[in-house]
Amino acid sequence: MFGNKKLFVLLALLVAILLVAACQQAAPTAAPEKEAATAAPAETVAETPAETEGPAPAAEEMRPYRFVAVVHGQASDPFWSVVKNGFDAAAKDMRVKVEYQAPGTFDMVEMSQLIDAAVASKPDGLIVSIPDPDALGESIRGAVDAGIPVFSINSGSDVAKSLGVIAHVGQTEYEAGYGGGQRMAAAGIKKAICVNQEVGNVALDLRCQGFADALAEHGIESSVIAVELADPTESQQRVMAALTSDPDVDGVLTLAYMNRQSLELTLSTGQTHFWSRSRQELWHKGATSGNYQDVVELRIDCDEDAILVLVHPRGPACHTGEDSCFYRALADR
Repeated sequence: MFGNKKLFVLLALLVAILLVAACQQAAPTAAPEKEAATAAPAETVAETPAETEGPAPAAEEMRPYRFVAVVHGQASDPFWSVVKNGFDAAAKDMRVKVEYQAPGTFDMVEMSQLIDAAVASKPDGLIVSIPDPDALGESIRGAVDAGIPVFSINSGSDVAKSLGVIAHVGQTEYEAGYGGGQRMAAAGIKKAICVNQEVGNVALDLRCQGFADALAEHGIESSVIAVELADPTESQQRVMAALTSDPDVDGVLTLAYMNRQSLELTLSTGQTHFWSRSRQELWHKGATSGNYQDVVELRIDCDEDAILVLVHPRGPACHTGEDSCFYRALADR
């Protein structure tokens, strides 16, 4: 189907290097500036030759290949900025051009248009995320029909093959959520919520569905709380409202954030460290209260973009001494 075997191998290596490179980026010292709602899609061309000792490589040493990545997350987003860094580093290592594009918001119509435009520009390869296969499927098939090698990342593991995608790099979200539900059931949770920061993203919807199905097998009730990824303050308020309105909830499936520095500190000290995106500072769990979390084991998922931390807590999770940080009803304030 693809006549240039060397090109196919190069694209596969580019996607593989993306994962490693993204994990090796230096820790940020400040959050990327937040895009305005009307901002144009992010687009960056990474074409710097790989660094070598001695004189800089000549421009002709760049490989004559151009790849386009169209994903649903803006480069200013804390998660997708890591992916963007990975693309930049991979492009530099492989001495090729990579263009990063994304809609200004979570907009599948705009994303499909970006894919169509990328196909029309005749790149040597296309990398996509597939948060909504119904909305993006026709555009992705159009790329495949045009003879463009297509890989998918992050979301779309369940539909990639049917769309003609060569390979998908990412975890199976349903199974990930199901595993989380099994662990919560084993921990004795009686009622739980799944925090979904991007409702409409099929991958995240599947994660919460797997979580719910695993809990349901044990007769445990669960629900989904929708929050806005770009608005941490409102997200916190929605989670607090969900917990305070239903005191029976004793389990929450969501994410905490680690950058490279906090992960390195967690590994070197044996205690959990996180990066606070709202305060823009490192956070050593227990530094204020003394209720440290001693790490038992760290596990990484199949696409190396999420970490599960198993801990032995030395005391309550909240620095106030409460078992949970969500111990106050809004009516009490």
